[in-house]
Amino acid sequence: MTSLCRYYWQAKTLYNIHSPFLFELLKALDNKTHKEIFKDIELLRKQMLLNKTIIHNIQDHGAGSQKLSKVKTVSQIAKVSSSSKIKGELLYKLSHYFNPDSVLEFGTNLGIGTSYIHLGNPKAQITTVEGDPTLAEIANKNFNTLSNSNITVINDHFDNYLESASPTIRNFPFIFIDGNHTYEATVSYFEKLSNPTLENQVLIFDDIYWNKEMTRAWKDIQKKVTNGFCIDLYSIGIIVHSNKADNVTNCSFINKKWKPLSFGFWG
Repeated sequence: MTSLCRYYWQAKTLYNIHSPFLFELLKALDNKTHKEIFKDIELLRKQMLLNKTIIHNIQDHGAGSQKLSKVKTVSQIAKVSSSSKIKGELLYKLSHYFNPDSVLEFGTNLGIGTSYIHLGNPKAQITTVEGDPTLAEIANKNFNTLSNSNITVINDHFDNYLESASPTIRNFPFIFIDGNHTYEATVSYFEKLSNPTLENQVLIFDDIYWNKEMTRAWKDIQKKVTNGFCIDLYSIGIIVHSNKADNVTNCSFINKKWKPLSFGFWG
């Protein structure tokens, strides 16, 4: 609650933003989207929420969910761990706005968030890494159900994947980190995937206030950015590298409907 209050107090709305880059990005996130385009993904979510299939010995390679045990149903995972509809729409808008040719995701889960990213830019080649083999298999089936092409699911520990990947892994223009909610892992992923020379490289960190370690990791990651933008939307943190920026802009944002006495935005 303290982190939420601090975020709310510091957060700006759209018309308090002076950076043209940030203004255009956040305006795009604030644009209304016809919900009809999300219906297939949300129908799949409903099916997952009704799925009582039991998954034993979930291979959780990170801090894991504080709400779930090692024996879980697909329904429980869909309810607690999958990207929410609001977050999914945010991922869709970010993918659509930046229009990356390739995407890297850590933490496929059931593939809900991945599908929103894909919907935002169907031509992008998406590589998504999931540590649990059963979840990776379910996600693959879900992608087939949605007829999502250009998605490669890799069943591997994030660290193993990074060790075996070529140096070109730093050339992914759009990266979504949703897994292993520990300080060391989160900062390490940023250091290994961040490429300040890649104009408008986007790194999205999920659950930046999920625990004290994630909050500390987010704060330290912001200190490592040399040129660009660090955007705090509370549910996620966004890093955008930009050589066009003279310095680093750190900002928190909130929708004007949640902060009516201020003029502007959230997303």
